[in-house]
Amino acid sequence: MLAANDGGTDLMHEGFDVNNADNYTREWFSWANMMFCELLMDYYDIKITA
Repeated sequence: MLAANDGGTDLMHEGFDVNNADNYTREWFSWANMMFCELLMDYYDIKITA
């Protein structure tokens, strides 16, 4: 559902219109992108160790 509401940019946005995902706030919002990546990593059980 999150990926389907990216407004065609392949990026997460701060907020978007629930009736039109192409109408979104910030074009680039790195915090939301990072959280989406972390969600996918958790889902696929990917662990990064130093």
